[in-house]
Amino acid sequence: MQLPKVITLIISLALLLFYSRGVYCQVNVENKVKQIKEVFAGINSSENLSTEKIDLLEYSSEGGELTFFFNHNSSIIKMVVWHYGETGKIVKEYYLHDDQLIFAFFREFQYDKPIYEQSSEIVRIVENRYYFSEANLIRWINSDDQILQNRNPLFIEQEEVVMRSFRDYKKYFKF
Repeated sequence: MQLPKVITLIISLALLLFYSRGVYCQVNVENKVKQIKEVFAGINSSENLSTEKIDLLEYSSEGGELTFFFNHNSSIIKMVVWHYGETGKIVKEYYLHDDQLIFAFFREFQYDKPIYEQSSEIVRIVENRYYFSEANLIRWINSDDQILQNRNPLFIEQEEVVMRSFRDYKKYFKF
């Protein structure tokens, strides 16, 4: 009769440990996301940023541009990439803190007809938000406003795509 009580106690403790670890991880991610949002807001409200703009001709059919925003220490704190296409455009924003990517905001605008035709209109906007900590994706809010945090294959693929594009664009900055 003692054995079932011991087993019940062990199972209860294991469940408590598992649950509390999950809650701790969730709180930790929430705190990091909150800090990222504060840095993001601070960058976007800064008025004294220097900029450097570069034309990107090789990435899309209609061209594009990359703008670096940097602070008084000449540290990059934001990069904005525009890719123009015949039936839409893509805007990618990257936010940095201490030279590390902390947030990326991707938007894809789709038009109802090619841009060279009169009165083309945006018919769809697809948005994805990516939160990073120490070069790891910790939260992804997809175009359906779903909050994703589980490190499944799709999540890891998105992490790799965003980090790769971030590194590729960052190479354009001449220090």
